[in-house]
Amino acid sequence: RQLKALAFDEDRGRLLSYDSQATVLVSVGPDRIRLAPSALPYCPRHVFVNRVAGTYVVVVDHTSEVLVLDEDLDVVERCLVNFGNFGFAIDSGGRLFALVASASGFTVSVCSVDVGTGHATVVLKPSQIHQNATWRFAIDSHDRFVVLYYSGLIATYTAQGQCLSAFECGATPACMAVSSDGIFALLMPNLGSRSTMKFLSCDGRLLRRDPSVDLFGFVAWTDDHLLVEDSDGRVLCVR
Repeated sequence: RQLKALAFDEDRGRLLSYDSQATVLVSVGPDRIRLAPSALPYCPRHVFVNRVAGTYVVVVDHTSEVLVLDEDLDVVERCLVNFGNFGFAIDSGGRLFALVASASGFTVSVCSVDVGTGHATVVLKPSQIHQNATWRFAIDSHDRFVVLYYSGLIATYTAQGQCLSAFECGATPACMAVSSDGIFALLMPNLGSRSTMKFLSCDGRLLRRDPSVDLFGFVAWTDDHLLVEDSDGRVLCVR
């Protein structure tokens, strides 16, 4: 069954995935898969591992509900985030952040999100980041905010709003992942079912290009390996 979202827990050595019925599956090895205690109301949009608290943070699709799951995948905390968002990310301290649109929808801010209340606090104002149409959002290993814009622009910002780098990556990627040493992995859709995978340096230099791959999305960077999901729902390791 094709999986809908994935996260890799390095500390426990297990992979979390969800099927089309929003049922949680846990894999501890190639042949050890079990169902979680409960299913989610909808398929998740994002899954994060909070390594500080030892929990999993899930953003549920359709409802913009944020759930916190414990080690046994039971829900221990939940809230609704009642704002339009363009992406979530979690930092090294386990804090949740989001790209949040204004009421008019014309400007975007970077906000921290209180998982207990769903309240968003502005960290970077609209004037501190580019205001092109946003597409993806990430936080690198140095807790810098990385914003991928629909135009293909990738910009990295400090928490104080300083833009450290900004470069064009070409066509709009379907997904993006950032390694601990600042390498960007991008999946660019082609015509048909196959995609182009690019690896770029932190200043936008092309390091590697695979023009025809059968990949569905990225899972996680772990050390110098990239975990990816193919169109059959298999998880592959790319060096």
